[in-house]
Amino acid sequence: ALAVSVSVTFTRRSVINLSGLVVGICTLVGALGFKKLRDLTNNTVCTVVMMLMSVAACTLSYLVFPYDANTSLTPTGFVYLDPETFHVVIISVLLSLTDTGFNVLGFAVAPLMFEGDTATAFSFLDTTFCIGNGVMITLAGFIDLHAYLILLAVLTIVTGLGYIIGLRKYILQL
Repeated sequence: ALAVSVSVTFTRRSVINLSGLVVGICTLVGALGFKKLRDLTNNTVCTVVMMLMSVAACTLSYLVFPYDANTSLTPTGFVYLDPETFHVVIISVLLSLTDTGFNVLGFAVAPLMFEGDTATAFSFLDTTFCIGNGVMITLAGFIDLHAYLILLAVLTIVTGLGYIIGLRKYILQL
């Protein structure tokens, strides 16, 4: 939804490329950053930080992009903030760091859940990620962006709480 929203909101195509570059860099930096944060604190703190970053990205996207930016080639919806390139950069940073953090934590916890059976663990994890991504990508084309962002924020909080509460036994082992 971000790429489509950026492409119909900005006339400068370089903003899409910039967003992709930022996401790539933040994916690399995020993996190291979350490991360092985890070493200094714990997995619960990392999960809370990821939830806050994701909700912040959804909130900023809600304010910057019109509600019909993901479903219309000529969006006409109201925006709360005039879209600027730095907004896209901030959103890209926050979303890519959140995605990286949840992936790192998921890949660390999965083998513990399946007691060392890494093939089953990673198959389960990848299947879960693919189904979740497929559902969210499909929904992005059918519901307005603001509803999508609210849903994404809620699901991020539910996922984070699931990590903290449901996987507590495994997270504490890391």
